[in-house]
Amino acid sequence: MQQPDDHAIQTLSNEGAQCGNCGDEPGDRNCPDCETCRRRYVTALRAAGWAPSVPADADLRNRIARTIYSSDWPNGRWDRRPAEDHGRYLSTADAVLAALPAPADRVAELEAKVADYENRILWHTTCGSCARVLDSSVQERERAERAEAEVEQLRAELRAARKVEQSDIARLTHLEGENARLRATAEPALSLDGALRIVADWHQHANEYGCTDADALAVSLARAGYALPDGEAAS
Repeated sequence: MQQPDDHAIQTLSNEGAQCGNCGDEPGDRNCPDCETCRRRYVTALRAAGWAPSVPADADLRNRIARTIYSSDWPNGRWDRRPAEDHGRYLSTADAVLAALPAPADRVAELEAKVADYENRILWHTTCGSCARVLDSSVQERERAERAEAEVEQLRAELRAARKVEQSDIARLTHLEGENARLRATAEPALSLDGALRIVADWHQHANEYGCTDADALAVSLARAGYALPDGEAAS
């Protein structure tokens, strides 16, 4: 009989599948007639398509059953016990396995414990809480150092921006001063009204005195800041 079938037979016995005449209690497997009936039940279930579930870790299941048996019978021999005894202890092992977390959870739990112990070794302490406090202190210091580095970078960018701003201000100041200097030294632009007044005065003077000296007109214009270009003369 395969182990899953034996587990199913034990489960039937645990649930009270007895003939009622042998005196067996639920969980007992002493009556041959009851055993035969239970085996037939399992065979019929298999024929109907039932597939027993096999524990994920059969070796662990057996170790748990043996451990429980050794606790009950310190001087007993597991390999000499009848199949029904094995079945009862294996059923108990199944109940233990059902109460345990899933294998993945156990792996995660073990990994967390290993990481915790490694962390304690790293800090030379057996106190898990102390190691976590030290971890927290290191993390806080690292965060503070990162924050200070970011602040220093911002300060450097600010200093660079201020240098550019000061350079722009100095350049603007220089340009404004140069523009003022050029405006102060530049000859006034020729105003049509001013030039016409000088020409009109010169014309009136020429009519009164009968003098049409074009050079005098040029001199008058030049004195007023309206110098004619070289080579040109009034006519």
